[in-house]
Amino acid sequence: MRKAVWGLFLIVALIGLAACSGPEATPQPPTAVVLPTATPSPTVAAENIAPTLPPTAPPLPTPEILTTTELHQRLDPLTGWIEGCTLPCYNGLTPGEAGVAEVLAFYARLGIGVPDLIPGDAQSLQSGTGDVGAWLTKTSDVLQAEELGLAPPLVNVSLEDGVARYVYVGWQYYPSYLTALRVLESLGPPERLDLALVFEEDPPTFLLELVYPSLQAGFAFSGEMPADDAGRRVCLSSEQVDVTYFGVFAPEMAPMEGLANSVYLLPLEETLGLPYEEFAALVNAGECLTIPPERWEPWLAIQEELQQSDG
Repeated sequence: MRKAVWGLFLIVALIGLAACSGPEATPQPPTAVVLPTATPSPTVAAENIAPTLPPTAPPLPTPEILTTTELHQRLDPLTGWIEGCTLPCYNGLTPGEAGVAEVLAFYARLGIGVPDLIPGDAQSLQSGTGDVGAWLTKTSDVLQAEELGLAPPLVNVSLEDGVARYVYVGWQYYPSYLTALRVLESLGPPERLDLALVFEEDPPTFLLELVYPSLQAGFAFSGEMPADDAGRRVCLSSEQVDVTYFGVFAPEMAPMEGLANSVYLLPLEETLGLPYEEFAALVNAGECLTIPPERWEPWLAIQEELQQSDG
């Protein structure tokens, strides 16, 4: 697995996300999904080496040709478009059960073939262990979508011993089909609701994580925290959320492990005294969560501890 601090998709961290015509270096997705600071040009095909498959192997699936709208319909984990495929099944793939052939079919349903994978990742298909990632740049109208601010998402599938262990997807914006409100309405209260405040970044940022271990799935949202007279504000809106993550995992995997700044995650209710019902009411009303300075101490203490250990 790749070891990376999403400092992203939160290596941001998860990013200082800015779309460019092309990166100077090939982006490498992290252990979790990590978005680099630049989006590769969709007009430049990634150079890749197809894995050597045994003669008896079935033919590689043909990537489907999709519009951006069709692609995002398939990326929506809350309305499974394949009959009988609901979480933890995602786009026809269930971590912990799916093998290499299912990973190839998973990507083909998103318009991605082996030559479209991040350079070097095809070797993971051959060895059965490692990361298999791709920018979803192959839609028929990708350039028009980018002009509308819909940068291609990044997907990463992790293989171990020939079995998919997790899938991460990252968006460099706040998809309308994957807002915190829609997650709560569709899945109900998360079994884990954690918040990270990162004051060492300028400006300070937040990471909000909703985890559903029973579904082997999790969601996370990251963005800047503007200040007002009352403190710092966490707003789950398209104006403030810079990065959205979705992950689905094999039963033995720790949900949402590896996101940048996850070391700062603390239980929301325990640190802020905010019950889930009140949090859900704020989300439903489209209101921001204001965190006064007297509530910052738990996160500042983590920051100080990390600085001392690094020193």
